[in-house]
Amino acid sequence: MSSESPEAIVGRHNELDYKLHPLAHEKLYSSSAPELSQILSREGIRIEAQTYTRFDAEAESARSRYRMWMGLTNLGAFCTSVFSAGAMAWSLIGRDAAALQSGALAHGAIALSAGAALSAAAASAGLVYLRQGRMLERWMNKRALAETHRARYFEGVLSIAEKEKPEAAGLALEYFRRYQFEVQSNYYYARARKHEKSANQTVALGALGGFVASLSSLFVVFGAAEPGVGAVSVFGAAIGALAIGREQMNQDRRNAERYDRTYSALTALAKRLDAIRAAVAKGKIELIGEFGTAVNDQISNEHRQWLDDGEAVDPALSRIQEALQSTTK
Repeated sequence: MSSESPEAIVGRHNELDYKLHPLAHEKLYSSSAPELSQILSREGIRIEAQTYTRFDAEAESARSRYRMWMGLTNLGAFCTSVFSAGAMAWSLIGRDAAALQSGALAHGAIALSAGAALSAAAASAGLVYLRQGRMLERWMNKRALAETHRARYFEGVLSIAEKEKPEAAGLALEYFRRYQFEVQSNYYYARARKHEKSANQTVALGALGGFVASLSSLFVVFGAAEPGVGAVSVFGAAIGALAIGREQMNQDRRNAERYDRTYSALTALAKRLDAIRAAVAKGKIELIGEFGTAVNDQISNEHRQWLDDGEAVDPALSRIQEALQSTTK
């Protein structure tokens, strides 16, 4: 074995460490850490990594489909409200405005009504697809399955290492530290910041909706036509509804707080690493399994909350359906 420390041999975290490639890792450490390479060559370890990779790809595909359809559905509901209000205002204003009664402009209300109908149809189709296809549930289930097999992969590595010499156990601990512990810690911190930024953008969108809606009062002061005032008010309300739907879809505030809690819990565990390294070097190999279990328990708690996210998004789907029904009455 190399004279370097296990930590130095295994190396530090980099942005590609979330990908599990046992065959590549086996070759990577074949010279510097043959004890670790032998553990990674076990068939059971490879199978867990392959299973994780398959479910991970399926989860990413399900995620993309869900976000696309949910975004289109929310946008469709927004466009339906805007086009409907525009068509109503156009018709009423057109009675007294000669410019809107001739040429292509004479058909403006019809065009806006057609846009509202198409938007409503698209949003309704999206709702059916989201609900009957159980798209969010499929995404969450696939992600939970993928992360379960990722955890089993590392549990298998540590379990095998517990039966080996302290040198192999130390390498397995550092392997777990780099490819599971640090990957997950960085993931939860980065995702919390991303959700926090998105939540702030949603607040800004909601504020814009409130501002536009309040402009209707200003227009009344200056004697604007009632249809125009109503259209501006509806437009502002539609922007506000879009912001509400965005938050209900992304669950940004909720997820940012959850991910920060998980990151804090993992950070607390990181403080024990040096003591565990020293103990393992002295022969207390069983500590690597205990550390692995403690880390994976925190991550598993987060996975269980993912499975509840479907219920959290139900209000968004119900709100969109109610908005479409009120628009078409």
